[in-house]
Amino acid sequence: MSLDEYRYLWDGSQPGWTLHRVNQIDWTVTFHFDATGPTAREVSDMRTLLDCFRDLPMSAVWAQLRGRSSYTTTDSVGNLEMRWLVDAADRAGLRTTPNPTDSGGLLPVHVDGHALIIEDEKLAAEVTQLMLDAGVPATDVHVD
Repeated sequence: MSLDEYRYLWDGSQPGWTLHRVNQIDWTVTFHFDATGPTAREVSDMRTLLDCFRDLPMSAVWAQLRGRSSYTTTDSVGNLEMRWLVDAADRAGLRTTPNPTDSGGLLPVHVDGHALIIEDEKLAAEVTQLMLDAGVPATDVHVD
């Protein structure tokens, strides 16, 4: 679709559109080991804490982590899950660093509750900027 096809969002021809300014932080967690890699105890604790390692045999987890000075989780989690993971790792004596990624943005939403998803990120940014420039109201929404 072209930019002009979204004109109704800001020109008043189809009233009821607003913007939600979505504030969302996703997290990964980096586990730090000595330069030679994790100890057997650290590998065991990682198996206990991380779903991706839980069902693997110790030897498979050891093979993935051997010689590495760090491991960063591949799945992003929300604030609560990150805090739980970091606290549990701390209780186990593991060293961690939480890594935030801002995954929020602006989302056109109609007062009847439906949202308009524009899959082309560049086009979506242009549309939402034009909506802001035209004075379309924006509401902050926090997602966790």
